Amino acid sequence: MENIAQGHVSRRAALAGLALIAAPAAAADAADPKAIGDFLALWSAPDVTGAKLAAFMTEDGEFRYERKAPVVGRAALIAAFDGYLAGGKRYRMEPIETHAKGPVVLQYRHETPLTNGTPGHTETIAGIFILAAGRIKIWENFLVAA
Repeated sequence: MENIAQGHVSRRAALAGLALIAAPAAAADAADPKAIGDFLALWSAPDVTGAKLAAFMTEDGEFRYERKAPVVGRAALIAAFDGYLAGGKRYRMEPIETHAKGPVVLQYRHETPLTNGTPGHTETIAGIFILAAGRIKIWENFLVAA
């Protein structure tokens, strides 16, 4: 588990973050925090589907969470997102802080699972989004320890 609150992150995450900040950004890949907000808000919509969520991502997009294997590609993303939504589960994602530079959006948020409208345990998440051609190329989440 990444402990961002106490300043502890994996070497891989730290190096990736440094590379992203230092990399020059193409104008076409400029981060759009509103698009990220729309994507995250969709997770709580009653009619959300894996396909609707995956449409925000590139064809070869990646979703990464902690130490789990990355989910790569549109078909795999749809299946994974549908799995998260199974049984009427939705996710309320409330931004705390959002920062954008070049093709990168960093977001600190509260995330609460909702099963048939009943809220579960809220967690604090740090998310990194890398955009390409106006879509999410990489989405990586880190659980922030309380």
